[in-house]
Amino acid sequence: MKFNKYKKQKELNSYHTTFQNTDEVNEEKIRSTYQKSEDVKVVLHKFTDEQQEIDTIFIYCENLVDKKQINQIIIPQLKK
Repeated sequence: MKFNKYKKQKELNSYHTTFQNTDEVNEEKIRSTYQKSEDVKVVLHKFTDEQQEIDTIFIYCENLVDKKQINQIIIPQLKK
């Protein structure tokens, strides 16, 4: 019984990816991590001002977020 519980937990953990503080996380690495997850979206958004351009990566489950709120609330706040 304990073995089955351990095996199931191990299977669940194999789908979970974490990045360590020492890992360099970039768009390519994120996209490759979630490439087999149909429900996970990885969207690049660029913010610019007079001095700099900032690439921001949004990672979300499409059916669990309200994209209208992302576009009307979150993105405008990040542009400030």
